[in-house]
Amino acid sequence: MKFIFKILLRVIINIGALYCASIWIAGFSFAGTWKDWLIAGVILTIIHLAVRPLLKFVLSPLILLTFGLFTIIINMFTLFLLDTFSDPLTIQGYAPLFLGTLIVGFAHAVFHAIEK
Repeated sequence: MKFIFKILLRVIINIGALYCASIWIAGFSFAGTWKDWLIAGVILTIIHLAVRPLLKFVLSPLILLTFGLFTIIINMFTLFLLDTFSDPLTIQGYAPLFLGTLIVGFAHAVFHAIEK
């Protein structure tokens, strides 16, 4: 039960982070209904729970070599995957992708700080 609550909380935090990014960042837009927001939040949660750990494991030498900065590239790739799988989301360029990654990353950092 606690695991399901954490996943639902992650979905809600992802939706909130995407919403903030779509409001604050030019070139980062989301044109959809509340169902599209929910689907995007679920997709991003699945990417963060399944794909991201695998990428971090495979690319761990690069993460160590760059003292952890390559993690930002991995997070940018996960947001790019969301842009690919979610039609209502449009990210136009690398700058909005980077800034959106920072917002989503900040939201996840707050979640992990509260979680512990």
